[in-house]
Amino acid sequence: MNSKNSVMLPRVIARGMCTSSTLPTHRAHVSDYRHGSHTTFSMHLHIVWITKYRHKVLRGEVAEWVRAIVREECQKARGDILQGHIAPDHVHVMISIPPHVMISRLIQRMQGQSS
Repeated sequence: MNSKNSVMLPRVIARGMCTSSTLPTHRAHVSDYRHGSHTTFSMHLHIVWITKYRHKVLRGEVAEWVRAIVREECQKARGDILQGHIAPDHVHVMISIPPHVMISRLIQRMQGQSS
């Protein structure tokens, strides 16, 4: 699978850290939170994929295929896609997930489907 035309998305970086410069400046309203049977939560993740050697292969059909995989896996995990962008050499996705979803499993499923 080392041919020049193969699509490989080997690295995923999940950043859930919040620094003082990224804290919201407004008070969150009750409608900003999601609710479970016994929980109230607001968990947002910024996930970034990059292609191997930053090759620009995420164009046309391949980009649409990756977009469909991300949507499908987020739907299975009952996550909401807040923002997303597919560039020729990387993918950004901002998602909101419920607390019972393991971040590592979600990323593993997305990465496994797209490789």
